[in-house]
Amino acid sequence: MKQKLVIAVAIVFLATGAFAGTISWSLTGNGTGAGITASGTLTTGIEYTPGVYAVTAFTGTFSDPNNIISGAITDPFTANGSEQTSSDGLYYYDNMVYSAYPVFDSSAGMLFNVNGGPSVSGGAEVNIAGDGGSGYYVWETTTDNTYLPGNGAGYEAQFSAATPEPATLSLVGLALLGLGIGARKLKAHKQ
Repeated sequence: MKQKLVIAVAIVFLATGAFAGTISWSLTGNGTGAGITASGTLTTGIEYTPGVYAVTAFTGTFSDPNNIISGAITDPFTANGSEQTSSDGLYYYDNMVYSAYPVFDSSAGMLFNVNGGPSVSGGAEVNIAGDGGSGYYVWETTTDNTYLPGNGAGYEAQFSAATPEPATLSLVGLALLGLGIGARKLKAHKQ
């Protein structure tokens, strides 16, 4: 009985923790953001509130050929569970990911550096945030402290994250449970 309870708890844990972990993502600029591309992985950590996770790692590549920005994503800013202001005062960010749309908040977002940040040639500070609707905005600060695209709305983009569905994880859990029970019965039958 005790073993069945442990297994049931494990299945529930797998089903509810579906968004936590490492997630593949991509971003494609459209409209005013045409030409912007990015992709990589993000890793979640602490769940601050149900369905809201801290981003502990954000890696990949970012490219905006229109503004001559291209390179590795470096130095994601640390999430502390609330909205923060960047050191240059240009961005609000929380670096938290939401299990429901939008993946990034529309009032804050994900702040990170490209190629070491705006102090490096070809580098930038980049913020991605939800647009309050079905898309995202991208803002950039470059080496000459130019804030792009300027005051107001950012470059338009679409962001997608590939996460396993809770039902898929539940099926995996059930399959493991079945294998465990089968192995146990086989062992008991041989004795």
